[in-house]
Amino acid sequence: MDLPAFMAQSVRSDPQADWRTWPFGYGWSDSWLFVGAKLLFILLLFALLAYAIRRLFGPGGPLREKWMDEDWEHQRQERLRELDERLANGELDRATYERKRRKAERR
Repeated sequence: MDLPAFMAQSVRSDPQADWRTWPFGYGWSDSWLFVGAKLLFILLLFALLAYAIRRLFGPGGPLREKWMDEDWEHQRQERLRELDERLANGELDRATYERKRRKAERR
């Protein structure tokens, strides 16, 4: 028996197995307050999942490969070195240098 036929048979064998038993129900037959609360709950779940993935696999995350951050760190050091050289050559004033350095360190 293939999988789609098995699934169809299992749904037919259970008289309560329809969308009314799904935890969110039909959704649109409820009042607008319940519909909004359900949609908000689902959006909250997706946001939580996205945040967890970002924290785990994002820059500096514990499950991120270390080699992925090496290139970024090298580029940041190059930008800071270039700013230091431009300040030493007199191409930048101190205020512009500080502003650009803060911006380069945030990236």
